[in-house]
Amino acid sequence: SKTSFEHASLKGASLRGVGLSSASLKHASFAHADLSQSDLSGVNANDASFVNATLSFASLTGASGQGVMAENANFSLARLDNAFFSGGNLKGAFFRGADLTGASFNDALIEQADFTGLRL
Repeated sequence: SKTSFEHASLKGASLRGVGLSSASLKHASFAHADLSQSDLSGVNANDASFVNATLSFASLTGASGQGVMAENANFSLARLDNAFFSGGNLKGAFFRGADLTGASFNDALIEQADFTGLRL
């Protein structure tokens, strides 16, 4: 069975470099958490919160998350290729040097985000 953190509160947790590939993160809170260099590929993050979280150098390849809240999250140099995040709030997020090849952010709020050096 796959790992599940549904409805879990991991606010401010240090999860640097963890392997959570294909985990269910529905309704979980990772606000202010450090998930840098983590493997979050294929996760289901519907309605999860990554507000002010650090996800730099993380892999979110093929991740999905409807209604994700990630205001001011740091996705610098992260892999979000083929990720699907719809209807979420990513206002002020940092995507510097991130790989967004094939990613979808339909109906998401992405105002004031930083896309410097973005890879598409």
